[in-house]
Amino acid sequence: MTALHDLVAGHLHDENSLAVVPAVTEDSAPRVREGLARRRQVAVTGRCPCGATMAIPSRAQRRAARRAARRIHHVAVIHADSCPAIDPFTDEQAVG
Repeated sequence: MTALHDLVAGHLHDENSLAVVPAVTEDSAPRVREGLARRRQVAVTGRCPCGATMAIPSRAQRRAARRAARRIHHVAVIHADSCPAIDPFTDEQAVG
């Protein structure tokens, strides 16, 4: 069975990170593969080739979350309109 998602480890803003990202499969259309590859890159580096950057919670917000025992942070990335990392099924901006 082919995995639908992968775990990708990274190091962003002096913090270790672990992101759940869609798996890139060879049978996907080239634009979908490129879009997923860019989302993976953003998950690891915080930047997309289109110039988009990951907006992560501030250090104070991360500390407050840690005190509240919340270890999962949601982030948003606003890609350029022409970037293949935009949701390939709806052509809308997508997270990551």
